[in-house]
Amino acid sequence: MHISKGLFPLLLFVFTPWLVSGQTSGSTFGLSEGHYLHWNRSRCGSPEAVLAALSSSLPGDRVAKSRQIWLPSMRELAFPEAEHRYLRDTYLIPADFGEAMLLWEGDSCVDFHEPIPVPVFCGMPDDPGLSGLGGSIQTELSFLRVPEAWEKIESTGDIRIGIVDTYVDTNHEDLQGQVEWASMYASGPAHGTAVAGLAGALTDNGVGIASAGLGTRLEVAWFTDVDRAVLTLARHGMNIIAVPWINRCSFSPIQQAIFDEAQSLGALVVASAGNGSPDAGCGDGHELAYPASLNGVLSVSSVGHRFARGHTDSVLGAWNWQDVHDLFPLDPEEATHTHNDSVDLVAPGHGLLTTIPGGGYAEAWGTSFSAPTVAGIAALVLSANPCLLPGEVASILKSTAYRIDTLPENTAYAGKLGTGRVDAGAAVDAALGELVVELHAGADEDWNGVRRIRESLVLHAGSRLRISGKVYFAPGASVVLQPGSRLE
Repeated sequence: MHISKGLFPLLLFVFTPWLVSGQTSGSTFGLSEGHYLHWNRSRCGSPEAVLAALSSSLPGDRVAKSRQIWLPSMRELAFPEAEHRYLRDTYLIPADFGEAMLLWEGDSCVDFHEPIPVPVFCGMPDDPGLSGLGGSIQTELSFLRVPEAWEKIESTGDIRIGIVDTYVDTNHEDLQGQVEWASMYASGPAHGTAVAGLAGALTDNGVGIASAGLGTRLEVAWFTDVDRAVLTLARHGMNIIAVPWINRCSFSPIQQAIFDEAQSLGALVVASAGNGSPDAGCGDGHELAYPASLNGVLSVSSVGHRFARGHTDSVLGAWNWQDVHDLFPLDPEEATHTHNDSVDLVAPGHGLLTTIPGGGYAEAWGTSFSAPTVAGIAALVLSANPCLLPGEVASILKSTAYRIDTLPENTAYAGKLGTGRVDAGAAVDAALGELVVELHAGADEDWNGVRRIRESLVLHAGSRLRISGKVYFAPGASVVLQPGSRLE
């Protein structure tokens, strides 16, 4: 495999596609494209029937008067194909009826409502003149033991990664043929192309870069309502969906229902935790941001990868230390991405060489690029064991991560960096399972977790095994119980 060398532009991505209600000062707001409104059908019946009955309501009925104003606008279901009970009765209210929100308050038929998020780019600066700083080689792949994982699987086969982003340059030499379906803008900023390169750039093709996902095929979706794009990709059968943005600073039951349904369709969602500043995070940049903090979503923050701890250079001094959360460990206030108790994993997020529109390459910075790296590794895990469910893939990634919050530079973030830095080699080993497990005479074990066995489980005479957890056997694997052994 050849990695192109030379001087590459440095892209400082501080990307938050849209920010909506619940944000603090310093955040950027966009105008809502409308509202979601959840109608309680079990309590009130159909909206059509309620609207038809309004003609016979009493003249002084305030609720009836309010409904006469806004009910006619409630014509379109937001998620007509949804299975989730919340989504089935969620309607779209056009933006020009936004003032009707005050009329909904106190209406027993309206369970909840919220504005639809609107995309807002919060910074895509030009090249700051630090081209090729520190070397533009993909050191993050070996740091995460990705090549070791590659050697244990033949290919990612039918595994697919969905990307929710504005635009991907499908003519790029490292992305040609990789995007199987797209609903996106005809052109756009570099963000989406950079995300796609890290997740699924062609690998072992003699040009450009390699992707963590070993060239896993991609689909791309981008709608005004990006949460719906996640659901669309899940319905298309995407195994993993990379979400390199945040769009809320408070919990939304509708958003949780959308992502629950995506998971029920077999998709693992891997999301950026945020970039640690008010314009690319929530509150002070380190509070819970969504969708990363939703239940069932894998939240990914960043860590350094390029230099050994203690290294300094003549340009920036101490920076990008391996397994250290702060970009500048001796000046942690300068640049630190999001950390909170909802983060599940960390992965490199500083200076990742990737694809940009027009056929070029550049370094990308931010948790927008940590997330697709983890998405690519998730594709390797699923390729090693296609029978895994989304939650099981997430569990393997978390349980095999390398713990980093005990490092002196990270002690301030203990409990806020998830289970640690993702380890592709260990994760694929766990997905493949143990080759042969033997319990010899005198062994007395209780398996209460999850074990995977590829060839055989052998209990010798005088051994005892109690299984209170789960044991998965590969096709053709055997269980041998010798006389005098016990399996419970």
